[in-house]
Amino acid sequence: MCSRRHVFSSRWARYFEQFHKPYVHLTTEAYSELARRNGRQVVHVQDDNKSWDFKSRSAFEAFGSVTFVEWTRLLPAQEKPNFVGDVYS
Repeated sequence: MCSRRHVFSSRWARYFEQFHKPYVHLTTEAYSELARRNGRQVVHVQDDNKSWDFKSRSAFEAFGSVTFVEWTRLLPAQEKPNFVGDVYS
């Protein structure tokens, strides 16, 4: 959802100078290798692409207002809804 395009855009970059990605998104290959390096046997790996249809901008903004916490914590309170709206755009 939130991407480098949003975080480092001219509008938002100043708020994210000390930003570190809050989550790791591994490829199936990297995930399998990490498991093997930690003594696990990989039997099966499946990667499914999913998409969500929020049906409306307001539904997406409601979702973003409670799930983008790691990104919006860096923003002034009055800018949080604007950031979520930009991610939607």
